[in-house]
Amino acid sequence: MKQENREVTEYYTEMLGLWQDLDLNCEEEWKYTGDSVRFKKKMENKRVFEFLAGLNRELDDVRSRVLSRRSLPSIQEVFSEVQREESRRRVMLGKHLSSRP
Repeated sequence: MKQENREVTEYYTEMLGLWQDLDLNCEEEWKYTGDSVRFKKKMENKRVFEFLAGLNRELDDVRSRVLSRRSLPSIQEVFSEVQREESRRRVMLGKHLSSRP
């Protein structure tokens, strides 16, 4: 899924809905508690990558900043950072970001 002509909030909300649907259909039984923790972290990282990969090119700077960190932040933290950047760009440039993926 790509952001295209949507604002980051709309794109993120749609992604969250899809991820929640997937979570409802995921019935795993874990032998060890640590297994579920590692699985959840792996899924979180995957979702961060999916979200960042779908952003428009205008947000490449924030995407690079997030990916250059030693450990990936949570999807909520990534969304907040991207949303701040989108708002900052809108104020600084006085326009909507284009829809170039």
